[in-house]
Amino acid sequence: MSNTKLSQAADAVTIRAAAVRLDITQQHLRRLLREGKISAIGKGTSRAVLVSSLEKFEAEHKKTNMCAGIFVTKAYKGFVQRILTTLPPLSRPDSAARLLGLPEGEFADLMTRGEVPMIAVGTREYVPAKWLANLLGRAYLEKAE
Repeated sequence: MSNTKLSQAADAVTIRAAAVRLDITQQHLRRLLREGKISAIGKGTSRAVLVSSLEKFEAEHKKTNMCAGIFVTKAYKGFVQRILTTLPPLSRPDSAARLLGLPEGEFADLMTRGEVPMIAVGTREYVPAKWLANLLGRAYLEKAE
């Protein structure tokens, strides 16, 4: 594999991740690839979409919203909304840690450093569901890539 192909492969994502990023179906993305509106490398199941091609397409065809460095898509918003329906409005820190798969001590350190928003109710502190849902939504997007 040539150096050019290696560098392109490092800057490419799967068909699924590209479709999620553009908030379109994989079938629609494949049509855009056939029409030459988006570029990819490889063939068959090893085909990957060039990130530079996605960025160019977005700039030309779509207004994007940025939220903490990620593209906010319908898929992301839908995922966050589904999570919000399952979470209580406020979670105890130990419950939030379990939900995120973190040891309670590590989560407590994040709270101490002020990296976790907390809402005081009486003498107790709780983690807002919106914050948890957004964090899980970001993980969902990263997994899609």
